[in-house]
Amino acid sequence: RSQKSKVKSQKLNTKTLRERMIKVAKKIKWMPEFGLDRELDWLKNMHDWLISKKNRYWGLALPIYECSKCHNFEVIGSKEELKKRTVSGWEEFEGHSPHKPFIDEVKIKCQKCGESISRTNDVGNPWLDAGIVPYSTISKDNHSQPLYIENKEEWKKWFPVDLITESFPGQFKNWFYAMIAESTVLENEPPFKRVLGFGTQLGEDGRPMHKSWGNAIEFSEGADKIGVDVMRWMFTRHNPADNMLFGYKKADEVRRQFYLMLWNTYKFFVEYANLDKFIVGKKNFCSLQNSKNVLDKWILSRFASTALSVEKNLKEFSAKDAALEIEKFVSDLSTWFIR
Repeated sequence: RSQKSKVKSQKLNTKTLRERMIKVAKKIKWMPEFGLDRELDWLKNMHDWLISKKNRYWGLALPIYECSKCHNFEVIGSKEELKKRTVSGWEEFEGHSPHKPFIDEVKIKCQKCGESISRTNDVGNPWLDAGIVPYSTISKDNHSQPLYIENKEEWKKWFPVDLITESFPGQFKNWFYAMIAESTVLENEPPFKRVLGFGTQLGEDGRPMHKSWGNAIEFSEGADKIGVDVMRWMFTRHNPADNMLFGYKKADEVRRQFYLMLWNTYKFFVEYANLDKFIVGKKNFCSLQNSKNVLDKWILSRFASTALSVEKNLKEFSAKDAALEIEKFVSDLSTWFIR
């Protein structure tokens, strides 16, 4: 190895994995910002992570083979190594992903006593599997070898990912933690540039949704009664840092305060445009730009500033701030410019 890589390796060895994970977590943009504090709190106080689940069916099949005769155990490092070590069952496994039940058909020879041995029944914690996603799933066609193994230079073009998003409760010690832990071990770098976390969806009475409480709303029912456009806007304008209170009264507020105002503005324009046989085009817009009317100049200025603000917020993955800017513009357009 080069002198530079030796120095880097020595520096890594002087720090514990916990310290390295904390450093990696601080490189990530957390949205909202308090997400970093919660993750650091977990990292500073975490205990050993039991990565296995006993007698589960779904999960990452741990590549650990234990001999019941001499109690020797071996960890298989790759599919190629497993094929080379197999004494039976490869035909049944060939063509399948390394999960139950197919992987359990494979038997290997114990290197210590020569006994034919099977994989342990335990599977890995599902978050162990989810945490390795940036390394295990990026490939040329989603079927071939991961680029991390096959072509690391190409893999670097896709790593780290720009954004992940998931509900906050539980993920600080599950998915966020798993990704940070495994990426720290492999590359000592954050697996994603930013994380957008969001709260829990509750009934509009502030309680979890339950049919027995009468505050549960199925999607198809909500879409029919509320309307998909209003429903989408409810989620878009919501602050993801807070729990979302979802219900018909909340939907009516959004419909009244924004959606109907937008619709009536458009309806007003269409009615009078048809009466005047007005055709929308670049020429008409230019004439508005050249107008000396103060209100015309003002609304054009508001439109331009809103467009810039919305673009800026969307680039920062802040849909809520972008939506609120649009709401302000529609309000100004309706209550000031048109009136």
